[in-house]
Amino acid sequence: MHALLLGVRGWRLPPVTAHPPEAGNAERAEQEGHQYAAERGLRVMEVVTDPYGEPDASRREGWRRVQAMAKAGSISVVLVRWPVVIAPESRHEDRYQQVARLRELGVSVRYTWAPLAASNGEAR
Repeated sequence: MHALLLGVRGWRLPPVTAHPPEAGNAERAEQEGHQYAAERGLRVMEVVTDPYGEPDASRREGWRRVQAMAKAGSISVVLVRWPVVIAPESRHEDRYQQVARLRELGVSVRYTWAPLAASNGEAR
């Protein structure tokens, strides 16, 4: 399976989290993604990043790249650390729509952060 790892440049943890923002979150997310892929026999085709701050996934260059790769049949899995990488909690409906669009193209979305990865095989 060919996977795509999606990350966020300039990432900060959302303000509702109990964990303080830390430097190196983007690097840690990428490391977790590569580890997740290796443990599951996935090959990371590309690492795509988006700048932090734009809540509308369809307006972000990185997410448009994800959609284009999905439409071209280049990927079968998108790996993200957290659901908010796709869309913030305030726009969770958009996240569900984006994941549904990928599913229609035969692409699954999986979360790589250990607590989420342990509880799911695929994003809903």
